[in-house]
Amino acid sequence: MLFQTKKKRIRAYLQKLSQEEMTAFDCLLCDYLSGALAKEIAAMGICRAEICIDWYEDVKCIGVQGKYQRYYVDLQIYPEMFMLSADPDEPECERDIPLNSKEQLYACVAEALLALK
Repeated sequence: MLFQTKKKRIRAYLQKLSQEEMTAFDCLLCDYLSGALAKEIAAMGICRAEICIDWYEDVKCIGVQGKYQRYYVDLQIYPEMFMLSADPDEPECERDIPLNSKEQLYACVAEALLALK
């Protein structure tokens, strides 16, 4: 198990869950594995997006960094909350937003990006 890739560990974790047990974070992990997360991010206009996963015993996070128009975007998604920041120079996530559903996260990101125009 020590030498498994992150994707294999995430798949193994998700396979242990029933549909009823899946959280919003788990649904976003499914989107990451299927490529749907990258497609959603791109559809919002975030380009050159990099998605990285921290998958440790004490920290689990989906990190997204990319560019939206003249802004650098940083999105950090944790099991219970997420943080979003956009800045022309260096985004710094400062406000925690409760994570209720993947749809809520996508809507919040889209709304924040529209506000930048």
